[in-house]
Amino acid sequence: MQIRTYRSGVNRMFLWMGVALVVVAVLLFGVVPVLGWSLTRARPCSGCSLGLPVFGLAGAVMALVGARRRVLVGPDRVTWYGVLGAPRVVLFSEVAHVEVPSGRRGPRAVAPHRRDGRVQVIGALAMSSGEGGNSADGAYREAASDLVASHARWWTQARGPQQGWTPGRR
Repeated sequence: MQIRTYRSGVNRMFLWMGVALVVVAVLLFGVVPVLGWSLTRARPCSGCSLGLPVFGLAGAVMALVGARRRVLVGPDRVTWYGVLGAPRVVLFSEVAHVEVPSGRRGPRAVAPHRRDGRVQVIGALAMSSGEGGNSADGAYREAASDLVASHARWWTQARGPQQGWTPGRR
């Protein structure tokens, strides 16, 4: 079984909005003032010269956040990358069950419940927050169901169906 990579809809939105913001910043604050100066030989406005680095940096940060946050589901573990820092790894052998919120209210992210009682929230696999609450998009549902299925598959292989108990909600 191979490792699958997922990005939630929120992360894809950040990635493409960041790229679009950089493109608009370069066109609006880079090309337009230079073109205006070359045609009129008038000094460009000072606001235009400040807009390129500000909007370009904001777009680059948004694109970085969208590109970095992702979840990797493997046959025996789940790994996710946040905005900063090292990736976090949880082995399925440490997980009792996986909570997948799907309601409009309440928690926004998938949370593996560890055997020692700790709850590890996977922030990179979160629902988008909408007008009336949380919204589970298709990418979120696909990644969450694959995570639950991979954990159940691992549990069945490790413990065997003869034990009579499979992971799930308590």
